[in-house]
Amino acid sequence: MEETKATDLRLSCTLNDYRIKRFAIEELQEPVKDALLKIQPDACFDPGKSAYKTQLCCLYAVGGVRLDAIIEGDFVFKDPIAPNNAKHAWVNGCTVLYGILRGLYSSMSAQIVGKVMMLPTVMMVDFVNRRVQQLIKDAEDAVEKAKQSEPPALPTKA
Repeated sequence: MEETKATDLRLSCTLNDYRIKRFAIEELQEPVKDALLKIQPDACFDPGKSAYKTQLCCLYAVGGVRLDAIIEGDFVFKDPIAPNNAKHAWVNGCTVLYGILRGLYSSMSAQIVGKVMMLPTVMMVDFVNRRVQQLIKDAEDAVEKAKQSEPPALPTKA
């Protein structure tokens, strides 16, 4: 086996920093019958940090417990202008952030509700694809609405 020093590794994507914006676990008055999982991934390039700012919103309810969380992360790339960076920021970045949420949720739920709870595993690419399709539809709807609205009246000379 060939030895590689950690300094020799050229990682294509690195989590530079992350922030928990919201993390709330609550016991529900009435347990939910079916597990509920809503995930909304988002990402955009932040030129000030030369990083992709990735955000993941997660709402999960199972049994008598609900999690409501938002986590953000800054991901930097070896090649900042590579064409697939945006896709990787969405899919890989949100996968990393979801893993952080899974660990926090299992740890904190044990302390708050007295039993270890775990977020289910997911295929983040499915959530990202749905989100991208929704954003495209929203943009198309906005363009169509703008086309249908009347143009503003030109001012008249008095």
